[in-house]
Amino acid sequence: MKIRNGFVSNSSSSSFCLMGIQLHNEEFADILDFAEEIPNKKLDKYTYLYEKKVDRASGYGDNDDYTFIGLGIDEMKETETLKQFKKRTSDLLKKAFPRAPKKYYDVKLMTVNVYD
Repeated sequence: MKIRNGFVSNSSSSSFCLMGIQLHNEEFADILDFAEEIPNKKLDKYTYLYEKKVDRASGYGDNDDYTFIGLGIDEMKETETLKQFKKRTSDLLKKAFPRAPKKYYDVKLMTVNVYD
């Protein structure tokens, strides 16, 4: 078996871990319908997520029709258990989208691959 050490020059993908949910892009397009009252009606969904401190990524390749929202694993506190991190992420989504169906709060730990 060969093991390659070092940088792979022909790789055009990256992966990251996210505690959150996976939405079809059609669901993500209408996500502000579930948001709390937005004083500025011109606010777009990306700015809203940023202001609510919710991370977002779009999957490409096999997942090119999905958007992932939640918290990146780098947001997990050193003293926090995985269960506490899961609850904090779910609570964050509940606060950001109080009118959303329950599936929006059923978060899980995911590895997301993003291809260039």
